Amino acid sequence: ICINYINYFEDSFFNTFRNNYVFEQNCQLIIFERFFSIKEPSFPQLNNTISQISLDKNARIKIFSAGSLCSHSQSKNYASSFITQRHNSSFCSFSANLDTSWSKKNTHIVLSEERAKCNLYSAECLNENQYSEHDISINHNAPHCVSKQIYKGVFDDNSTGSFNSCVLVARDAQKTVAIQQNNNMILSDYAMVKSNPQLEIFADDVECAHGSTFGQLDKDALFYLQARGLKKLFAKKMLIHAFLADVFENIENKDLKADFLNNVDRKIQSLSE
Repeated sequence: ICINYINYFEDSFFNTFRNNYVFEQNCQLIIFERFFSIKEPSFPQLNNTISQISLDKNARIKIFSAGSLCSHSQSKNYASSFITQRHNSSFCSFSANLDTSWSKKNTHIVLSEERAKCNLYSAECLNENQYSEHDISINHNAPHCVSKQIYKGVFDDNSTGSFNSCVLVARDAQKTVAIQQNNNMILSDYAMVKSNPQLEIFADDVECAHGSTFGQLDKDALFYLQARGLKKLFAKKMLIHAFLADVFENIENKDLKADFLNNVDRKIQSLSE
């Protein structure tokens, strides 16, 4: 199912959307959310999207999200998702933040019954004065549940990023597997990223890990590619693309994967320039 959010208002200040998804037992569905702005508004807008998502037993849901609702440089976009999962359900989310000037995404997930699983993937390329913030909380309230987060960002110019994630493992949530991974590539002396992965574990039989890395382009790899005849801008683009590639490698639908990668390549080209 493809859901298009189309902003055609030029004079509105506040736009809000509320989604309520209820996925019943054994449901299997792929949702592709796309955000468009028909015209550039004459003044900043504030866009607020709230999604409540409920997965019943054995439901398998994947949500892909790309684009922005407003192209004005001073507009702000908020997105809040509240997700509840029951026995043996699976929720997977892919998002690409490329053109939004200012965004804040809140994600709250409750794994309420055994063997629930959630995977969150995000890739973003920011430049100029773009700002992005991720606030994530995942509650493991039952045994044998799995959560995985892979968030990668490339930051250039005066862009700013923030990653705040907290995984709470309850006392009865034995055999929990929880992974937090936040990797950032800094291309400018003026870009700034804040990363704060947290684990609060009250069970004693778990497999949990979290990590946060910061770095620049690998100068040795860049030199190697140039020594093989590649121009510097193309070599730089190739390394950035490789850095973000594993976020999209788990997308099975070829059309969706191609659409994401094309948008990422377009943004990387603007960073290289």
